[in-house]
Amino acid sequence: MYVKQSLSFNNPDLIKDRLLNKRIIKSNGCWEYRGWNTKEAYPLIYISGRSYGCHRISALIWNGFDIKSKLVIRHGCDNRNCYNPKHLSSGTYKDNEMDKVMRMRNARRFNQEQIREIREMYVNGYSWRKIAKMFNVSHTTIGKIVKSLRYFHPPYADKTSSTIRVKSLG
Repeated sequence: MYVKQSLSFNNPDLIKDRLLNKRIIKSNGCWEYRGWNTKEAYPLIYISGRSYGCHRISALIWNGFDIKSKLVIRHGCDNRNCYNPKHLSSGTYKDNEMDKVMRMRNARRFNQEQIREIREMYVNGYSWRKIAKMFNVSHTTIGKIVKSLRYFHPPYADKTSSTIRVKSLG
């Protein structure tokens, strides 16, 4: 009879074995977990009655990451399913957003002129929602641009990136 062993931080070797035994190694070196994923596609592992992202636990075990840290785990391979410790590094949320910009993984790409325009409109009293309607994006995206959580100085997405049509509110 098979008895499922509960994982505990008191036994890191058992956690390591679970991660190694549940992985699928892809041709690019990514380790993908054969287990439960969140709807955002992050694989989860249960330890001491709580779920944790496999990438965070992998960074803890192999890279010495502090699991209680407010830092995020960045995927150098751009595969959120991956938990290969060689592909992972810690950083701030802002670092992670910069990775997205530099790798052109943003859902929408704005050029420098559009970013300046968005920030100027906000300074001149336009609300995030009004600007969002004009650029046909969510107000959250505009908020991130205004707060410099997305699209930093310099570089922005280069001027050759695709443009977004501005629709009239009229």
